[in-house]
Amino acid sequence: MGARLVTEALMSWTHLTDRAFRVLIRMAHTALDNNAPTTPAGRYFGGHDLLATVIAPGGTPQSRLKTVQRAVAELIRQGAVHRVNTARAGSNQVYQLTLDRRPGTDRSRVESPDRPDRGGPPETDTIGPPQGDTGRHERGTVGVHPRNQEEPREELSQERRGAFRTAVTVTRASGRDDPTTKTTDDLTSNTSGRCSHGNSRRRRRDGQPRCARCRSPEPEAEPRISNPLDGANGSCGATGCARGFVLVAERLEYCPICSK
Repeated sequence: MGARLVTEALMSWTHLTDRAFRVLIRMAHTALDNNAPTTPAGRYFGGHDLLATVIAPGGTPQSRLKTVQRAVAELIRQGAVHRVNTARAGSNQVYQLTLDRRPGTDRSRVESPDRPDRGGPPETDTIGPPQGDTGRHERGTVGVHPRNQEEPREELSQERRGAFRTAVTVTRASGRDDPTTKTTDDLTSNTSGRCSHGNSRRRRRDGQPRCARCRSPEPEAEPRISNPLDGANGSCGATGCARGFVLVAERLEYCPICSK
């Protein structure tokens, strides 16, 4: 029984999830504290069925074995254990406990204690992603500084003013070139941009408005007749009403013929 391994698990590996911590305690309790003739110290060889006994009751045996597999995968990621061999028919998966390692330290390479020395560099098992610089950079391109998203507004406004002041050549439909210039005064002479008739408020070169209705204002209404019976046939004297007379403003009620 690995009393020392259980003590190390209780002192340094309580940050694990509940199921992973239960599985780790079961492994530490089964493994040996010291080397034996056939079994090195800290070697768990009991298989997943024994680890399933510490999982909370409930569910099918298959679901409990899957829970054990997830717990073992977490222990491997955290660096508490690592695989020694691959499970085969008739033999269990064997794990080596590395509880003396401090959680959060470099776990990229863990030495296998049972592999003989062949005179070359020590063989190691790779666990987890390699730490440190792997030649891959974070998001973005190295050497490229972030672009300044806000450019000076003063420079942009000067460019716009220069573009507006540039002469624009307008070709008429007849084919003759009639060079006309449009400046910022023509484009910003008013705030609304449209006249009361809904047309553009720009002006022509002669100073007249482009809107034909603005150039030719509507004639004023005819003056009212002082006496509503001065017209022909005793009407208001305006033609265009229901009897063929013109209505002067709202004088329809004064026509003795139309008002009936």
